[in-house]
Amino acid sequence: MNRFEVHFCQPLVGQFFKHSDLALTDTLEQIEYKSQEVIAEDKSISCPASFDGLLNIPFPPIRVCKVDDLYYTMDNRRLWTMQKAALKQWPARVGCYVRELESIPSKHVAKFETVTTGKVVNLRWNEQDITWSWRFEKGISKTPKIIDFFNFFFHFYEIHVTFHVV
Repeated sequence: MNRFEVHFCQPLVGQFFKHSDLALTDTLEQIEYKSQEVIAEDKSISCPASFDGLLNIPFPPIRVCKVDDLYYTMDNRRLWTMQKAALKQWPARVGCYVRELESIPSKHVAKFETVTTGKVVNLRWNEQDITWSWRFEKGISKTPKIIDFFNFFFHFYEIHVTFHVV
């Protein structure tokens, strides 16, 4: 899956991973990019031809769920590190493996708080908020689109996702 096709489900991402004191920026340093050429030599992985390469990540694949034709993740910190790492390869088409869920686990329903369709996130680092989007970094977009949260939430409960692993 293209790492830029996945959206944040929450408007805020903290500086550290939830169950450790590991900073997201430290994890970012551990993510490697593998080009099609490198992957061709390594028979243990494969990369779809639609990508120039894949991210080799030091954590489990992010979980995604499709809502209103958009993919959202409950793993916002990991998504940020992957998007940030993929930007280093711009304009290469960088893919990543994800775990697609049939439906959003009930314990994660409360996490869906985005009002920008998950394209923009606030980074809460060193007690200050920084608005971030890969689109901002590449000059593609300047203003986040605000969605009707109640309409989004209503559709969120109606949609069921088919299961397949990319």
